[in-house]
Amino acid sequence: MTPVLIVDDKKTNLHEVAALLREKGHTVKWVNNTSASGLEQDEAWLKLQQENLELKQTLQQHCETEVALRANEASLAAAQRIGHFGSWEQDLKDLEDRAANPMRWSDEMFRLAGYEPGSIEVTNELFFRLVHPDDHEAIREAVAEALREKKPYSVVHRLIRPDGEERIVQEIAHLLFDESTGAPLKMIGTTHDITDKHRSQVAFEKSEQELRLLAKELDKERLRLVTAQAVAKVGSWETNLQTFEVQWSAEAHRIHETDEATFHPTHEAFLQIVHPDDREAVNAAFLNSLHLETPCELKHRLRMPDGRIKYIQERWQVFQDENEQPQRALGTCRDITEQVETETKMQLTTDLLRAVAEGTPDAVFVKDLEGRYLLFNEGACKLVGRSVEEVLGQDDLFLFGPEGARVVRDSDRQVMSTNQVLITEEILTAAGVTRTYSATKAPYRDNQGNVIGLIGISRDVTDSKAAEIKLREQATLLDKAQDAILMRSLEHHILYWNHSAERLYGWTKEEALGKSIQEMLYKDPSAFQEATAATIKKGEWHGELQQTNKDGQDIIVEARWTLVRSESGEPKAILAINTDITERKKLEQQFLRAQRMESIGTLAGGIAHDLNNVLAPIMMAIELLKLHESDSNRLNILSTIEGSAKRGADMVSQVLSFARGVESQQLDVRIGHLIQEVEKIANETFFKSIQVKTHVPDDLWIVQGDPTQLHQVLVNLCVNARDAMPDGGTLTLSAHNEVLEKTSAGMNLQAEPGPYIVLKVMDTGTGMTTKTIERIFEPFYTTKELGKGTGLGLSTTLAIIKSHGGFIRVHSELGIGSQFHVYLPAQTDPPPELSEAQPVDLPRGQGELILVVDDEDAVRQITRQTLEAFGYRVLLANDGAEATAYYAMQKDAISAILTDMMMPVMDGPTTIPVLLRINPHAQIIAASGLNVSDMVANAMNAGVKHFIPKPYTAETLLTKLRQVLTESPS
Repeated sequence: MTPVLIVDDKKTNLHEVAALLREKGHTVKWVNNTSASGLEQDEAWLKLQQENLELKQTLQQHCETEVALRANEASLAAAQRIGHFGSWEQDLKDLEDRAANPMRWSDEMFRLAGYEPGSIEVTNELFFRLVHPDDHEAIREAVAEALREKKPYSVVHRLIRPDGEERIVQEIAHLLFDESTGAPLKMIGTTHDITDKHRSQVAFEKSEQELRLLAKELDKERLRLVTAQAVAKVGSWETNLQTFEVQWSAEAHRIHETDEATFHPTHEAFLQIVHPDDREAVNAAFLNSLHLETPCELKHRLRMPDGRIKYIQERWQVFQDENEQPQRALGTCRDITEQVETETKMQLTTDLLRAVAEGTPDAVFVKDLEGRYLLFNEGACKLVGRSVEEVLGQDDLFLFGPEGARVVRDSDRQVMSTNQVLITEEILTAAGVTRTYSATKAPYRDNQGNVIGLIGISRDVTDSKAAEIKLREQATLLDKAQDAILMRSLEHHILYWNHSAERLYGWTKEEALGKSIQEMLYKDPSAFQEATAATIKKGEWHGELQQTNKDGQDIIVEARWTLVRSESGEPKAILAINTDITERKKLEQQFLRAQRMESIGTLAGGIAHDLNNVLAPIMMAIELLKLHESDSNRLNILSTIEGSAKRGADMVSQVLSFARGVESQQLDVRIGHLIQEVEKIANETFFKSIQVKTHVPDDLWIVQGDPTQLHQVLVNLCVNARDAMPDGGTLTLSAHNEVLEKTSAGMNLQAEPGPYIVLKVMDTGTGMTTKTIERIFEPFYTTKELGKGTGLGLSTTLAIIKSHGGFIRVHSELGIGSQFHVYLPAQTDPPPELSEAQPVDLPRGQGELILVVDDEDAVRQITRQTLEAFGYRVLLANDGAEATAYYAMQKDAISAILTDMMMPVMDGPTTIPVLLRINPHAQIIAASGLNVSDMVANAMNAGVKHFIPKPYTAETLLTKLRQVLTESPS
């Protein structure tokens, strides 16, 4: 150290200066001002005095700087600890041997690594020992790229602490280079523990893996802090809570869009930038934090001078003195506008995607980069047998097991690595069932185009794959026998035409060779031209084509075309193997129609059930009204209403018979009555331009059969006749007796000699060709426009006639009309005379209590009124649950129970066993508006012996009730 000479003038106190000099290692020599003499001494003394004064000022400035540096170091350490940020730097003197380069860590960096500050020597080897082995390569690649591109790098990796705990950190580093040589000098960076944030917000880990808090460093380290803040877009601030002076970092000014040179931040000035709607909450949060010792967090908005809105995330902590008085607040501010806007847009996209996903039966799913499911629609849940709640957050290992998860992950990685849409098939086992899925997968991107996951649509194609395999096997077996094989030039002229082509298209080989295949087979050549272009471009083509045969009939073929090349590789011709799939297509259409008819039948059954509930109170109410009516006119009106209601009940029964396919009942059927009924229907419903005529002899024999089915035969034939007369005409219905001899019977394979009733339906409509007549009884065959016929009417008619042992003959001429002759085996014995029904006295009750259970209020009320009118007491219940409660309380008083079979909450089949457990001898009558055999069987198996169909009359109800009470053991 340099020796310092101090002149003691006995006037100035220089001992303090001497002490400071000795602390800094200087040698101090005192000189008495008396040792010099004269002017020379004065000059020397003045010079020394001036030097001493300057030295004292220099020492004072150095001390102040040192104090400030210590304060800055403390602030930085506090800020790093609050935000869980560690800082570090490493010299880059030797790029070949990184281990030879010194490395330095901040205290918080030691803590992040699981060590006490300064407890272990920091080396490159220590750092890589802490890093997870799988992440070494990623870090090395990031550093290498940063050195090569001369730019900062950011990498997320795992640290394994000495105690085995694994933490996820984000490391951001900036490289300093020699401006003259371009050689790297050092790396400075920060390490942020993002374990918790990474686990809770994976979808936004890039934006959430930013630095939380950086404080001021020493003058040299301050530049590093500013650089790190700019990279992370995190500003820092400090408020003196005694003076309320505020300091902002340069990044804080940039975030608030203020000029660091002219804007002096204060708490009030900051609040003026805050959005007016958020000011009160922001101020209240800051004031409340003055008495807290834990870090605080708040999100709010800024309103810029031009009206723009920014979203800010504030994090800070208040530090107190030993008296627990707040001294200063240290915090960070981060611009999260892009994140909020991205989240908003992502939410909108997610909502839209979810709405679309739930509207499709296919499986729709979205995964994050880790393979965890973010979206899983109901279609996907059905495929895997899991609920949405079970699947969200899980990966494919949870759904498909190790092997299935490997298959899915391999295709997922292909999508991620190529950034391309992938269509693939995956054979997976879920819920114990192995199925084949056709999956379409694509990268899932954010607004910046970054891949943040994967989106996919999957469909179960197990059945279709099996069908394809079966078709291929059949095609292999029948290739030569049934497939049309032909070859044509590029100008479409036929060069080869095999025997199967002759059978399929109708042209012989001689007729076909040399002809244009486009002109021969295609009415609309557009599909043919597109398929030809695809074959020439790709070398092959496979698809379906609409073609026409020699007779002008449309056919559909499954075509497999291959481009034939010359020896030089030039396109020469096209080889086609065409399979006729016309019938298969028709079967598909028939299947769809059958499904539609099944749905219509179900709907008809439901409507019939409701109509029975409507008709039941009407029919019983009429009988009650008749009891108290003596006026003949009004009685006639009531009889008319009663007849209409019964006819409605019969019509409902017919609908149920059609909808449910009940077994036919064999009764004596008077064909004349059926003709009269259908005549009435035709006159009421057909166009007035159609005249309906009937002819029925008085001595017509009777037919043993189902009246409902025979009624349907007549209706079907009449409807077809009506459709054949769009401009009007005459519909004639007639019947006569006829005995077929062996000769006449032999003209029809289904005919047997004997007596028949011949039912004729004739029209004056458009008529039919011979080819049409040959096909009219085929299921689903129709000549009507799309939507105007199912093709099932005549096939159903023929089936009913055959089930009655009869047959049908058809005669038709174009432009004249058609005749249908239905032959039904007849009974020649004269039909019994119909006697008028005589009024009977209905059985009355003797005050017995009857429990009536029905969900229809009208049915309950009219049943109650009927029973009370005939001497019974009545207890009403809305459903099985209420009936069970009543019966449990009054089982000894209740003599019988009348319960509906179809009710909400607790239906008949459920209620009956409960009632019988309460009283095994309970007398129960079951009622239903449907002929549901299973339901009745369940009731009977449960112990119910009596059943009445809805709608029932008062006579039916009272008679059945008296029968039940008579059988009662009591």
